[in-house]
Amino acid sequence: MARERELGTEQLIDYLATNLSANLVMDPSSLQSRLPIVLSRKFKLLDSFIFGRRVVFAVLGAKAQVNPKEVQKQLDVISRMADHKAAVILVAGRLPWPVRARLKEMGIQFVIPDREIFLPNFQLISTDRGHSEVNFGDKFTPSAQVILFGYLLDRTEGAINSSELAASLHITPMSAGRGLDQLEELDLVETSKEGRERHFRFRHDKHELFERARKHIASPVKSTKYVASGFVDDLLVLAGDTALSEMTMLSQKSLTVYAVVANAWKGLVFSRKLIETREETADFIVETWHYDPVSLSSGSLADPLSIYAQFRNSDEPRVKQAVGEVLETMEWWRESKNSEITWQGTNRNM
Repeated sequence: MARERELGTEQLIDYLATNLSANLVMDPSSLQSRLPIVLSRKFKLLDSFIFGRRVVFAVLGAKAQVNPKEVQKQLDVISRMADHKAAVILVAGRLPWPVRARLKEMGIQFVIPDREIFLPNFQLISTDRGHSEVNFGDKFTPSAQVILFGYLLDRTEGAINSSELAASLHITPMSAGRGLDQLEELDLVETSKEGRERHFRFRHDKHELFERARKHIASPVKSTKYVASGFVDDLLVLAGDTALSEMTMLSQKSLTVYAVVANAWKGLVFSRKLIETREETADFIVETWHYDPVSLSSGSLADPLSIYAQFRNSDEPRVKQAVGEVLETMEWWRESKNSEITWQGTNRNM
């Protein structure tokens, strides 16, 4: 999460004046002294006018938490204090995307200086182009997942800024930046600007980070290609069922599975003279992935977390058991389980 700071009135005025193409004047609101003590500690109220209409900006304190339902009730209190004669607009230094999405659904108007304006009653909805404001949905983007897995697998080589991160994972700086954007939105990472570099750190230990991230993890597989002839070499990593059987006690299926990043498939077909066919006549399988499996792999085998991501929702009992075995290869996973067992044993003896 970006380091929080108190929003200055001048910063808010400058941002709105630029986007509204109008001069704004803001004054401390007389409503401030009438606020219940809980709200007076949470909000700083400023009176102003937008297009001739009175507004009250409710500026959220840097450390204040945002629960959309609670905020709606609190802004309603402020609106009633203003006799419903002013539009009450929430202002915050930062709000995670899921919170912003919920505020929009509820029709709560807000401003995040240098990032987003949501003022539908004033026909003004704007997102700053300098920030990635993609609706990420419930699943990680490929770059966010690579960054997360890279950290959990110790592949990031101690990277502390986006440039080092991109270099260690063999992704572009732009991809690293967008991946950090999503991880930050989900409160898994906090970032700060130091000089020209964007520095970052993960907010939790590896086990807690994984547990918080688990619901967002997506399968890396984009498509499955059945190949009748051609040749493969060390440029492709073993993946799919083959990798799962290598990591666990699961029996290997007859066809060997390899993986390659999706945008390299066509070039691979040409350079390796691959011929696609039906499953029953295939000699091997190539999975195309949303991200480059080589960036996370160790040697000729795809990384265990990507294999976990691929098979974690399987309904087949043997596969589900094997997926559990894959997690057991993670030291931080084993340590957490051992700690839990130790705590339970101590608790029983108390």
